[in-house]
Amino acid sequence: MLENKNIIILLLLLTTSILSSQKDSLLVISIDSLTQDTIPVSDSLIIGLVDSTTNKRKSAPTDYRLSKDAIDKEITYSAVDSNITDVVNKEINLYDNANVQYEKTTLDADRITINFQENTAQGFAKKNQNGYVIERAKFSDGSSNGTYYEMKYNFNTSKAFVKNLKTQEGEFNILGEKSKFVPAKNDTITNEDKFYNQDAIITTCDLDHPHFGIRTRKMKFIPDKLAVMGPSQLELAGIPTPIILPFGFLPLIKGQSSGLIFPNNYEYNENLGFGLKEIGYYFPINDYVDLKVTGDIYTRGSHAIRLASSYKKRYAYTGGANVGYLNNRTENSEGVVTSNKSFSLGLRHNQDAKAHPYRQIGGSINISGNQYQQRANFDAQSALNNLYRSSFSYNYNFPDSPFKFSLGLEHSQNTQTNLVTVTLPSANLTMRTIQPFQRKNQVGDKKWFEEINLGYKAGIKNFVSTTDTTIFEQETLDNLKTGLSHGADLSFNTRILKYISVSPSVSYNEIYNLKKVVNRFDNTLLFDTIDIDTAQNITRIDTTFGSVIEELQNSFNVYRNINLGVAFNTQLFGTKQFKKGKIRGIRHILKPSVSFNYNPDTKSRYEEVVNTDTRLDYNDPYYYSPFPREPYSVNLSPLSMGINWSLNNTLEAKYYSKKDSTVKNLKLLENWQVRGNYNFAADSMRWSNVSISGNTRIFKGISTFNLTINLTPYELFQGTRDLNQYLTESKKFPLQLKNLSGTFNSGLTIKEIIDIIKGKGDKKPNLNEDRQQTKKKTNELPTITSIIENFRLSHTYRFSVVKDINNRDTFIVNTHTLGLTGNLQLTKNWSLGLGNISYDLQAKKFVYPALSFQRDLHCWSMSFGWYPDSKVYNFFIGVKSSQLSFLKYNYGQNTFGGSFGRG
Repeated sequence: MLENKNIIILLLLLTTSILSSQKDSLLVISIDSLTQDTIPVSDSLIIGLVDSTTNKRKSAPTDYRLSKDAIDKEITYSAVDSNITDVVNKEINLYDNANVQYEKTTLDADRITINFQENTAQGFAKKNQNGYVIERAKFSDGSSNGTYYEMKYNFNTSKAFVKNLKTQEGEFNILGEKSKFVPAKNDTITNEDKFYNQDAIITTCDLDHPHFGIRTRKMKFIPDKLAVMGPSQLELAGIPTPIILPFGFLPLIKGQSSGLIFPNNYEYNENLGFGLKEIGYYFPINDYVDLKVTGDIYTRGSHAIRLASSYKKRYAYTGGANVGYLNNRTENSEGVVTSNKSFSLGLRHNQDAKAHPYRQIGGSINISGNQYQQRANFDAQSALNNLYRSSFSYNYNFPDSPFKFSLGLEHSQNTQTNLVTVTLPSANLTMRTIQPFQRKNQVGDKKWFEEINLGYKAGIKNFVSTTDTTIFEQETLDNLKTGLSHGADLSFNTRILKYISVSPSVSYNEIYNLKKVVNRFDNTLLFDTIDIDTAQNITRIDTTFGSVIEELQNSFNVYRNINLGVAFNTQLFGTKQFKKGKIRGIRHILKPSVSFNYNPDTKSRYEEVVNTDTRLDYNDPYYYSPFPREPYSVNLSPLSMGINWSLNNTLEAKYYSKKDSTVKNLKLLENWQVRGNYNFAADSMRWSNVSISGNTRIFKGISTFNLTINLTPYELFQGTRDLNQYLTESKKFPLQLKNLSGTFNSGLTIKEIIDIIKGKGDKKPNLNEDRQQTKKKTNELPTITSIIENFRLSHTYRFSVVKDINNRDTFIVNTHTLGLTGNLQLTKNWSLGLGNISYDLQAKKFVYPALSFQRDLHCWSMSFGWYPDSKVYNFFIGVKSSQLSFLKYNYGQNTFGGSFGRG
């Protein structure tokens, strides 16, 4: 390179004098081989020069003539290695990371040749010594981008001819052996960029030689809109397959667009025949709402149709609705056709929290009729899911008021029993807790009466229980039950003797029902004949003198109840410290609680009775509640007046650790509770059982231990039933064990086990050390330990102690299992998954084991799952793209009779 500035200027002037004799229009340049230059256009004159010292353009002469073919925009170029000017051929050659920019067009290549006579730029990809491309060149024209092997671009027309063009449109990669680019400004009709490809392949694989694709002789595509193909053929690993498409349309739009929905499955069902699933059309109605219409069709007449719509408005709400209808037609061996019609209805709506300060509406509704999910799908999840629930509500918080109003519906459905329960509507008025006696102008400390709290709630419900096949019939309305409820509660909290908290309370509740349960005795004689021995024709005749029939009658009846109570709570702390030894301190926290409760006798007041037999000796009167179980349940109980007591315990210890010379905390008992009660109003057996329950962590938190113990003060009959006889009458002990149960749960990863063995269990994490270890593992080859360190071992041990028929304690092991879960990365692309390898040490067998293999095939994925205990297996192979989801194979067998896991 010349370093003398004067020599460079002299060469430029010499070049100008030579070129000035030419009549053709040409591009005159200012050159700096190591800096980026701007190239203007003139007619045999220098328009501008770049001063290499200031990097500024010098003033150009004004007396020049511009050719009609000249380029009227600046061209900026650069190169890392060198710029070589060929004056004779009117070319500039740029080498190594060459770059040319013209308007919105950018060319990046290993080598670029600019021809000023043809007004073209030609770019070439980087090749090795053997002539193979090792780095593709790049091309950009505003919104259109791509890579290539070789490209020739015309500055006047902005058209380009490309060899081995590769562009990405959404999930798709489009490769064309020969391509032509036509910019939007040359299209006067649609004003869109267009690519015309010859011998092209479209795929979701990002390799230069894709693993699969759809190859076509001719293709036209508009970026971010549409690709149109002629006759095409599916290729796998470069090998053509028998799958041929006469033509193809692939939407490339980013966002919503109308279009066909291809079937999810091409399946065969032994009862329905061959069929297409989820074929339909998608409609974007507007910016807020869309609609999808899909259906199924089978060769034996079965069909289905589904409507699904979703909507969304920013800062307001989101939601959707779906309706499904299904008619499965099956034919038996005798040619009789059975039609099973099912339906499904769904609605979801969620209001944004910013939409309204006082009003909220939202929820979901899911109704399925006549086993719609089980008939429409054949996977295990649809077969096992038998419970559907709905909840939708409108809530309004009254401003500057403690009241809140809600209106809604609830629905529950069991597809196994076909039972459907619906609450519609359900209205509630709730008042948050207030202090009605609190002074508006607070002066000094609060008075005791200012601590009185008042709450109120009222509601109305309509409830019906029916089946999924009769839900829309008149019978459902006839069985509708209506109930009203309202109640208030009053509470107060204060302290006595400084440390004891006292909380008296009273609550009152009323329930109004518009229907009443009536049991009447029907004295009609019933005969029940049962054959005992058909050979001897011996029979037994049972005669029942009448029966009890339950009816639901329209009647207004009221239930009232009141509850009184007062609770005493405090906390006691006991601490003992030691100056020497491993144990440095013990702390015991005891939280005793005693409460007195009174409930009046509602059983004798509201309970009704009916005879069960006309004969006095056999008559056993039946006592029942006249109040329906829904919509508001009523619990009739005798007089109750008693004391409830409980003791909550927490025991902690401090110990000295020699490893880091610090004192650490250790919880010995976490939340251990002892509780019971005494009923003064009971005529016998006033003392309740004593219950002890709690949990704690052992082995430095590795295991969790839960224990529940029931003690009784009474004698036991056959180990289960309490007798009305205190234990102290025959033994010295006031309590005896009735039953107990305990559970040990442990879980550790392989890495945690190794750290414990190495003595790292109590070591504080060191971020720098962890980073060094991670970097070291990345550079080292994987070991067996590093491969399995994320596997998790679990151990569960459940036991119980119960009384046998002779009142002897019997120890029973209920569960004893060892489990292993995790994922084993066999190679970079192969992995083994252990879903649940659990071994039952009691039954000596594996419990619900699950094994799976996954293989990453770059743009494809393959998996195999095996569930030996359920006799289920499945296999899947397919592309990872959702746009080409039909390129897959999914097979499986299960105990439900259909293909498992069909997508």
